[in-house]
Amino acid sequence: KISLHRLGQLVGISRAAFSKHLRSAERKILGTVVGPPR
Repeated sequence: KISLHRLGQLVGISRAAFSKHLRSAERKILGTVVGPPR
């Protein structure tokens, strides 16, 4: 069984990577919809 602390670390890492990826994708989408970033 994985310890809660270890699971928290894995989730934190994946969440950070996911949010970074999501943010870049979001920026591209907003860039195409709204136009050039302010």
